Amino acid sequence: MSINAEVIDQGKDFVKIRIKGAPASLVNAIRRKILNGVETAAVEYIEVNKNTSGLYNEIIAHRLAMIPFTFTKVIQNRNKCECEDLSCSKCSVRFVLKKKGPGIVYSKDIKTVHEDFKPLYDDIPIVRLLEGQEIDIEGIITLGSGKDHAKYIPAIVGYEEIEPDNVYEMHIETISALDPLTIFKEAVELLESEIAKIEKIL
Repeated sequence: MSINAEVIDQGKDFVKIRIKGAPASLVNAIRRKILNGVETAAVEYIEVNKNTSGLYNEIIAHRLAMIPFTFTKVIQNRNKCECEDLSCSKCSVRFVLKKKGPGIVYSKDIKTVHEDFKPLYDDIPIVRLLEGQEIDIEGIITLGSGKDHAKYIPAIVGYEEIEPDNVYEMHIETISALDPLTIFKEAVELLESEIAKIEKIL
């Protein structure tokens, strides 16, 4: 697959790429691969040992799941692992979250067992604790993609045709620990790999 792609604008959290000579179907395939193929890390499972805060367990679980994490691929996607254990070290990283009030529980209070896995931002509020309230939570972080759950989607992405004859601009804004240009490159590589597999069959 040959794509003529040029970065025309770039910042810390976004990149704008001009794509020439590719049909809309191919540009859209890249967009879809960004959304459902590129892997990120997120909280997959929690066990609440204690929660006397003002929020239900389910709400805290949802807030934890939306926190972006830094990661490396020292573990594999859970769907590719043959284990049946939630705490399998090949496909998960354990974390703990313990705090007593009064005060606000922030993402920086999450402690993981692997230094490569930590919240991307320290100041994401999770819950406010009053005097005498506390939370004690354990859980696991896993790798996944948007086809597993929306919490793994790495970026907001869209494109438009700016000139006739297949000239497009794609805008990618990261919402994960991945650099936006890295997200684009990974999506293209995944798409190339899938196309190569199809060509072998045909």
